[in-house]
Amino acid sequence: MLRLAVALAGLALSAQEGPPVAIVRGELLQWDPAGSFHLSSRTRQVVGCRFDSDTYFVRDGKRIPPEEVQAGNIVEAIVDRRGEPGQCRAVTVYILASIRVDLTAEYRRALNAQRHLLDHIFPRGRLTFAGIVLESGPDHLVLKTRGDGKKTLRLREDTRYTLDGAPADASILEVHARVFVRAGEGIDGKLEAYQVMRGQILNPR
Repeated sequence: MLRLAVALAGLALSAQEGPPVAIVRGELLQWDPAGSFHLSSRTRQVVGCRFDSDTYFVRDGKRIPPEEVQAGNIVEAIVDRRGEPGQCRAVTVYILASIRVDLTAEYRRALNAQRHLLDHIFPRGRLTFAGIVLESGPDHLVLKTRGDGKKTLRLREDTRYTLDGAPADASILEVHARVFVRAGEGIDGKLEAYQVMRGQILNPR
């Protein structure tokens, strides 16, 4: 608990330095169905966040109630950091996998080492692009970016789309739409889009 408190204090000091809207990924350490959770990110940073009735929880492409979420889940969350320093609100939480909470320390270390190895071999989403949609099709997206010029990205079957923070589909890729893309290189070296975000995430009412 002491380490958790120290980590949260560090998060409060640095909260205003990051972007107002962010994507965080990690393992749920604590889960309170009443409206809050803490997760440990890949860099071992503990992130505390709250959720409300407008938060989407998604597993296997379907919305689920928060009662089905539990500590030990591996999640990826789109969060809004605007508001009080050190506070964030989860807009959409994707449940990626589940692991047992009572894993031994040795097994956890081995599991984390395996994840880092796979991420090194098949890096996912380490590149980001923001720009205007010039063209889109069933399997590709062409963006006009300010700093990197024109970028063509491959759309995958598992590419995720969000509109104003809520799950959406490829119909958001209208010409002239402004989008933010999390991408990476496929095994053939071509850019692939893993997540496409459009719109703004508003403060809760």
